[in-house]
Amino acid sequence: GSILAMAREEPEDTVPLLQGPGKAPADEAYDAELDASTRRGALMFAAKWAQQGVYLSYLGLYLSYLGYPLMDIGVLYTLLMVGMALGSYLLPMVADRARRHTAVALASHALGTCTLFSLAFLPSGTAYFSVTATLVTFGNFWNGGFGPLVDSAVFQICAKYSNAKNSGAPARRSADFGRMRLWGCVSWGVAVWVTSAVVSIAGVTLRSVWYAYIILAPLTSYFSYHLLSAEFPSGAKPASPPRPPSTPPSLVEDPPKKQYNATDTPATAAPQPPREDTGQPPKDRGHSAGLLSSLRVWVSLPLVPPFLLSLFILGALFATLNTYVYLWAVDTLGASYVTIGTATVLLNLCEIVVFLYSRQAAAVLGVHGVLYLSVVAYGVRLFAYAYWVRDPWWIVVFEPLHALTFSLPMGTLGTFTTKTADEVGAPRVSAQGLRTGTMNAGRAAGFLVSAYLFEYFSATFMFKWMAFIAMPIMFAGVVALEIAAVKAGLSEVLFPDSDDPTAAHKRRPWSVGWRFEKSTPSSSRASSSTDEKEEGKESMLPPRV
Repeated sequence: GSILAMAREEPEDTVPLLQGPGKAPADEAYDAELDASTRRGALMFAAKWAQQGVYLSYLGLYLSYLGYPLMDIGVLYTLLMVGMALGSYLLPMVADRARRHTAVALASHALGTCTLFSLAFLPSGTAYFSVTATLVTFGNFWNGGFGPLVDSAVFQICAKYSNAKNSGAPARRSADFGRMRLWGCVSWGVAVWVTSAVVSIAGVTLRSVWYAYIILAPLTSYFSYHLLSAEFPSGAKPASPPRPPSTPPSLVEDPPKKQYNATDTPATAAPQPPREDTGQPPKDRGHSAGLLSSLRVWVSLPLVPPFLLSLFILGALFATLNTYVYLWAVDTLGASYVTIGTATVLLNLCEIVVFLYSRQAAAVLGVHGVLYLSVVAYGVRLFAYAYWVRDPWWIVVFEPLHALTFSLPMGTLGTFTTKTADEVGAPRVSAQGLRTGTMNAGRAAGFLVSAYLFEYFSATFMFKWMAFIAMPIMFAGVVALEIAAVKAGLSEVLFPDSDDPTAAHKRRPWSVGWRFEKSTPSSSRASSSTDEKEEGKESMLPPRV
């Protein structure tokens, strides 16, 4: 009784001695903020991919309905991805420069939606190819800028609510990209199925698909606004998650990092004071010294060029398999739309499962590990289609591997981009734009090359070419990424989703980079003190601007 009386007499800002199964008020506030942020991200993905799913699923069929041959469709898809790549590169930089992320994103979405909706009014025939190409290119330019802006807000949530060990900080729940992104898969499947049912039952033409696209647009704008306004309330700086009032500052602040000027060396650079973890680099990063200069520093980081090369080939392989496989199955193998629909449903179900556990898998495998797994899964699909599959029902078996080739790496690729951008003080939004733009550029190349090989040779030759040319390049890029991280002393950055990157880095005997590291003299990889380790790590980085 006396203990309970003492607990009742405690001040309001202290944690009661007897809490039972409950949580401290600060922990409850943290969980409530995390749940609200996660809900905003999930609703944005659900609305965005419902709208985009209707458009992307039917674009090829609609162009064929207008009378365009396969090569023309391939060219239009290439222009689509060129527009998306340019938008991904440029519009996030504009948002960073103007510090108007919400306004730029919503304006881009509105312009992209209106431009693409104009395709519904094109007459049949190939006489208006130039008009079609212009609408597809510019519509996807705006869409390409909108995607990285909303994605960067989601990855910002993941960065703010990270459970990475930091000087003994208490363990807490973390934001999970996959559990937000999976709602995009669900909404994609539902929207496409409902649209297909309406088109089939009502007997309307494929032009009606564009009306479904425009009807879903306000939902995308609404939920995107709520997400972006929460993560960029004043244009550039996100809100901080609540912190326990009794937690020492050393447990909530990042360890000091050295800030470089262009003329400094690692030995002469003055240490930067600890900063509050707001989920984004300080407000003046990417502005005081110039946005392009800070991005050049990020691109010159040893890990980034092989990372972008891997993304480029990943996009090319995606374009080949996720567009031309179904055309090959229908035209050559005689697949029915029931077969295609069954494969798509199973693919979406597998994506949902993969997204549920993608963070746990990435925490163990690292960004390089999930990319190695992607290469293997792409190899299985390409070699199966090139040498073995002759019955269309086998695509029901192999197409769900898309969940491993593309869906599994998506979350960790974004968190890795955020992590490496923070290492050199580059703006996160622009870095995410470069990541997305590079992948879209790869898709553009894949669409064009695959269309040419399909049209003038055969689908089998196309699969073989991608298996023997593109896939080894991607594997070499992933190997180069890991070796660059080992040599630069940044191996822990390869595990951005891990709660303990140091331990995860040590558990990788399967890794190509691990074998390279084992052959490196230990004196070049380790120092006798923590300060020497930090100095060695910083010395491998390019000078900060």
